[in-house]
Amino acid sequence: MQLFTLLILTALILCQAVQAAGSLWQGQAARSNMFADKTATSVGDIVTVIVQENASISASKSSSTKKDSAVSDAISKLLRTDVTNLPGFDWSSAGTFAGGGDISNTQSAASQLSVTVIDRMPNGNLVIEGMRRVTMADEINYAVIRGYIRPKDITAANTILSSRIADAQVDFVAEGTLTEAQRQGWLNRFHSYVNPF
Repeated sequence: MQLFTLLILTALILCQAVQAAGSLWQGQAARSNMFADKTATSVGDIVTVIVQENASISASKSSSTKKDSAVSDAISKLLRTDVTNLPGFDWSSAGTFAGGGDISNTQSAASQLSVTVIDRMPNGNLVIEGMRRVTMADEINYAVIRGYIRPKDITAANTILSSRIADAQVDFVAEGTLTEAQRQGWLNRFHSYVNPF
């Protein structure tokens, strides 16, 4: 009888311990699972963007116009009388125009930038934003990325291609003496603006 009572008391204590411990499944368990990929899923997480942007623009345009005109006028008779000494005039004009232009521009950018998830949309998409500033030899380079990504586009290495970013804003801006040396002076820029030829 005492053994039976002891078993019942032990079972009750174990039941209370399990209830105190709560569920074995915790809300954060999925994120700390040793078998799960460590990818960005929530606000504050970091994801690495692999920037591979290539842009190429090419256009050609040509136009030409030509116009000829001629006018000849003379008075040969006046009041039924032949007249040869009255003045007359001849006039002719010709004009031609030809113009054209070619545009060719190719740009490419390759970089990697870690950005932060700043918001999670109701449909599960993530809003990312990040900036990197690098200073070398008095030259400051900024890289800024913003946009929307889908969690399923994030690789197991927690990276995503820039081509997978929706409404992407990818800016590379440079400031410094080297950048200034590549720009035209203000007088040359003004002359190019007002020059009609």
